[in-house]
Formats: sequence, structure tokens, C-alpha cells
Amino acid sequence: MTRLLRYVSVTVLAVLLNAVVATDTDAQRRASTGKSEKQTGREDKRQVAPPRSSVWVVSDEGADEEGEYIYDGSGWYVKEGSGSIMWRSDIDLSEFHDNPNLNGIWIRDNRGSGRNVGCSENNDPTDVTACAEWRDNYGYQDVVEFRITAEEEFYQQEDMDESYDEYDHLADEDLDLDEIRETVDEMADRFAGSRDLFRGLEKSVARHNEDECDECIAKSLKKLRRYAKLRRMDEEERDDFFAVADRLVDALLQETTDGDNEESRIAWADQAFQLRGSQEDYDRVMEADDPEEEFHVIEEGDEVAEVRDRIAWADRAFQLRGNQEDYDRVMDADDPEDEFHAIDESDEEYDHLADEDLDIDEVRETVDEMADRFAGSRDLFKGLEKSVAQRYKDECDDCVEKSFKKLSRYAKLRRMNKEERDDFFAVADRFVVVLQQEAAEEDDDGDRVTWADQAFQLRGSQEDYDRVMEADDPEEEFRAIEESGEEDSHLADNDLDLDEVRETVDEMADRFAGSGDLFKSLEKSVVQQYEDECDDCIEKSLKKIRRYAKLLRMDEEQRVEFFAVADLLVIAMQQITAEQQSDVDEQEFDIDEQEMDNDEEEIDIDEQESDVDEEEQWYRGPNSVRLVLSSITDGIVTVDIEVVESEPISGWSMKINYDRDILKFKSFTPKFVKGAFMPLSMENSDGVEVGGAVLGVNIAKTEGDGILGSIELEILETLPTSISIAKPSFHGVDSDVLVGQKSLEIGP
Repeated sequence: MTRLLRYVSVTVLAVLLNAVVATDTDAQRRASTGKSEKQTGREDKRQVAPPRSSVWVVSDEGADEEGEYIYDGSGWYVKEGSGSIMWRSDIDLSEFHDNPNLNGIWIRDNRGSGRNVGCSENNDPTDVTACAEWRDNYGYQDVVEFRITAEEEFYQQEDMDESYDEYDHLADEDLDLDEIRETVDEMADRFAGSRDLFRGLEKSVARHNEDECDECIAKSLKKLRRYAKLRRMDEEERDDFFAVADRLVDALLQETTDGDNEESRIAWADQAFQLRGSQEDYDRVMEADDPEEEFHVIEEGDEVAEVRDRIAWADRAFQLRGNQEDYDRVMDADDPEDEFHAIDESDEEYDHLADEDLDIDEVRETVDEMADRFAGSRDLFKGLEKSVAQRYKDECDDCVEKSFKKLSRYAKLRRMNKEERDDFFAVADRFVVVLQQEAAEEDDDGDRVTWADQAFQLRGSQEDYDRVMEADDPEEEFRAIEESGEEDSHLADNDLDLDEVRETVDEMADRFAGSGDLFKSLEKSVVQQYEDECDDCIEKSLKKIRRYAKLLRMDEEQRVEFFAVADLLVIAMQQITAEQQSDVDEQEFDIDEQEMDNDEEEIDIDEQESDVDEEEQWYRGPNSVRLVLSSITDGIVTVDIEVVESEPISGWSMKINYDRDILKFKSFTPKFVKGAFMPLSMENSDGVEVGGAVLGVNIAKTEGDGILGSIELEILETLPTSISIAKPSFHGVDSDVLVGQKSLEIGP
């Protein structure tokens, strides 16, 4: 907290001491050249030299910041809709970074997208490309991956985005280098400027083969990746572009290794001949697709070879549709090859997949293995997953079909053989089926819960709820309960003695520690609902009782007894309320308001607080804050920081604590406070501290309800986990900031 507030204080002080607040464009342009309106010809000693016509930004933020910035004639480099680069003599970071050379710096200013960054090392007012280090928030925060370079150097820079494994695998097929080069020429004609990049890729392969460098190919592929990003290729164009690049590398590597392969084949054939002096063994190795494997087959003997062959056919059978039964059929068959082809040619294909429960995590692992096997296919599988989601939401009719066409085009460009294609599309088919199952199960679970809730509403019976949840057809089971003549007449027709029922309740409360308050709350709910103070008081109280039973993990017999007592209490209370309303007073019920107001406090179960109706009861008064799970998408958890009845504030800060072995801080986006808000974020041993403040004097303040900001956390390990708020603070507010929840649970 201290470091975060110090950042804000130093920032505000720096701005105020230099008497510069960027309130209009003219003032910023004057600052960018180091001049003021009152200067009469005397220039800053470090005058900016005649500028370049443009500079280029290389950044980990991608298109939001990257690209060409054009000199506008007034000292700024501008990229329309993104940002501006300028020299600011009024920004002094010398004390903040203990560096006397920082009394004037280069900055990149957000004018539509990207960050506000400042140069914190090697500031040369005559050359922005000389800066050796850039920091977030105009130089006041952490070092960022950002660089400004001259146009002629742009393609020589190393990519600061994701790293790529060096592409040095060989295709399993014979590639014609001349045909591949023709394809490269067609691609170069299609995308102007890429021809030199493909030539550079050829040179890199040659240098790699001559052991002149270890990362030549990887660097060339990075340049191609950057070119594709600058061209803003769509997904299909990128797939085609990199498939051609991959095939060029394959063909070139294959060309240089063919001679070595022939020598290796002869060597293995010679060793086979030496085993038993058989010319037949020599010829078998020379004609084999894999001479080394054929040699080991001969070396091991026919019996071992037969077992290896049988396992190989069984593995291929399993790959067809991921069915263990197919694997076993081939392993037990007299002729494993014939059995494999019988399965392959059967009419079943993948229809059986829909009839079995597939594990989505296992299928994703298979997809990852396939993506590692075929470089460039990972994005295609991600696109397939999005297509299934869109199709399920009725956002399009042919999303999945289009994604399969892309997969087919990729397989064609890669010239996969039959076995590779079978493996490739088997994984794709299984991926589609498991995603469809996952979506359908979510809907089924939602429908089941809906019907169970409706059944519970009929007579407040947990037994009815459980019947519907466990039924094969939840809707049919609900109708049976609805149409039955039982209702609650077996209870309502009997005169129940409230005192006797309360004795039974007390016995149950003694039996299950912590449930006494729940039963008292249930009594209060019956009274409130009878007096029309609420429509669903009883339902909410019974939900708390159900949650309590679930937390205690009661067995079936315990649950039946527990809920039977709750049902009796409701009926007895309803009877006494209807018959003796005028005689019912606070003394008869002996309900202590402090004990009964269970809607405003959590229930202690085995010395742990259960999260009872937290969604409705989290508000604790003005300046209440809590965490709200916004989404979990593609391995990223997005959490909103919500505030209710905030007093006028100009800034805020708080710690967000979480398990750093499970979650990793990715980004923070402020939303609530209006004005020139400077966001700050700083990781610590418990998580991250976030917040910020509005800079300047006589600033407007923001109040009311809203989202203070959002944080994104990357999932490193398996969920569930939890996150919490600590040490919240509002700037300019004397009142306490109230945290409305102990923690936010994040489930898988």
C-alpha cells in the first residue's frame, strides 16, 4: 500500500512542481519541443534535431501500439487512432529514478489505444530510437517490452511477442523443392514485400545445415510472423502463408538430408546382413520405409516382430475413434491388419462417440499433442472450438463446416498421407463431439435444476426437489408431483402443536451444531411472508437449510429427517399464524432480533463461516466493495471490483490477494473514476496491489455505484481457488471502506 501511494504522490508532485498539466493539445505540443509561449528566441540547450520522416514501434501490445508513427511537422510522431511520440522537457524523473539525466524524456502517449510509456534510460532529445528502456505510466512504473526503431532496422528486430520453437522437423513425405518454390512465388506475388523474407528463410536453412547458427530458422520465421501481423492478415491468409513457409523449410531440410539417408539405409542393411548372412534380410532393409526399424525387427526375431506389428495395428485402430474396444478387437484378432481395415471401413465411423461420455480434458490433451505434431494447426483447433460455441448459440449455421474446410485445406497444403489425415481428423471429430456434449450437459443440468426448483415450490419439500434431481426425466417427475393429490394435506389437515414441533427442532439443533439459527430464521421468514413483507422468504430460508445440509455432507437418512422437521416447522407456524394472528406477539415467538437477523451475517459451521446468500447480503453500507467473477475464458479469469454508494473520490487502492501458484496477474483496467486517471498496479508476495489517482488540481470526483476496475489473472494450475480484498482505501474519504465478502471462490 505504501509503495502504491508513494507512486501516486510522486507523480502528482512531479506534475505540480513543473506546473504542467496536459489540458490541451497546444500546450502538449509546446512541451514536446521544450518551448513556452514566453520564450523569446532562447532555445533549450538540448535542441531536438531535424526529425526522421517516421519511426516504428515494436511492442508486446501488438497492433494497439506497434507500427509506423509519421512525423507531423510539429515535433510529434503520430499513428492515427493509436498514439503519439514526443519529447517532454517538462517531465522530470531524475529524483524518482536517481538519475540526473532524466530531466526531460521521450514519451509515447495513448491517443486511442495502447499505453502511456516513458523513456527511463538513455534519453537523447535528438534521437528517440536511442532510448534503451521504457516504463509504464510515463516512466513511473515497471519496465515494459517496448522499443522505437528506425524503419530500415524494423525487420531486423527480434520478436518480443511469443517465442516459437525452431522448425527443424522433416516431413514424412517426399517433397518436390521446385514445386514448393513455385508455391512460394505465388505467395510472394499475393503479398508484396514477402519475397525477400522467403529468400532469407532459404538462406537461414542453409546456414542451419552448415552449423553456422542454431536459431537462424527461428529468427526468419519470426520476421514472417511480424510481416503477417503488420499486413493484418486474416486467419485464412495466415494459415496459407505459414503453411507455405513450413513446407519450404521441410523441402529444404529434406533436400540436404536425402544423401545422408541413403548412406544410413546401406549401413542398416549391412548390419542386417551380418546377423545371419542373409541377402533376403539385406533386401528387406533396403526396401523398407524405415530401415532402422526393419533392422530391429530382423534382430528381434519373427515372434517379437509379430507382437510389435499387432500393437501397431491396434494403435491405429484406437486412433480411428478413440475406442478401447477397437484396440482390443485388433489385439485379439487372427489377422490384425484385416481387423483394422474392417473397423476402418465399417459404417459406424464416429457415430458412437455421441453415445459415450468423453472427458474434455483428455480430448484437449490429444488436441495439444496433434498441434505439437503439426506446426500451425493449434490456431485451427482453437477456431474449431469457437465455431462449435457459435453454432450452439445459433449465431451461424455453417461455422463448424467452415472450420473443417480450413482443417482440410491445411492437411492438403501439408500433403498429409492417409494415416496422418485419419489421425488428424479423428482428433477434430472427437473435439467437436466432446464440445457439443459439454454444451448439452450444461443445458440439461440447468433444466434439471429448474424443474427441481419448481417442484420444491409446490409444497416446500426437499424430498420433492431430490426426486426431480435424481429422475431420468425431471419434467415428467415434476408433473407427477404436481398432479398428485398429496400436496401438503397430510400435514395441513392435522393440528400441530407448535411447542412440540419446537422441541423437535431443538433436538435437531442439538444434533447438528449451528442449525439452531437457521430454524429461527425459518420461523421469522414464515411471519414475514404471512405479513406480505416478502414473497420468497420461506424459499430463501429453506435454501439456506439445504446448503447447510450439503456443507455437512449429511447422508440420505439424515437429510430426510432434517428436512421433515423443517417442513413441520413451516406448517405449524403457518397454522398458528392463520388462527391466532391477533395473539401472536414478539414475546410468544421469543425471537431476538439480533440473533434472528441472519440475512446480515454468515452462519458459523464447525468454526467456519458458510457463504449463505452472499449475493444478496454482501452490501454493508456506503463505500462497500466486493469482487465479482466476470468470466473464465481461454485460461484467463476476469474479476470486477464492484463498489456501492461510494462517496466522492479521486483515487483508490487495494490489495487483491490470491494463490500465486494457481493464478498469475496479467492486467488491470480502471473504469470508475472519471478524468485523467493514472492506473497503478504492483505485484507482491500475496498477489497484486491495484488502484490509481486523478492527477492535477481542482479535479472533479466520482461517486455512486459501479465497477472500480477489472483485473485479469492467468490460470497456472487446476481450480478451484479463491481471491480476496485487503486494505482498501479511497482517496479523499474519511469513512472506512467496507469489504462485503470474505473471499470470492473461483471454480473450474
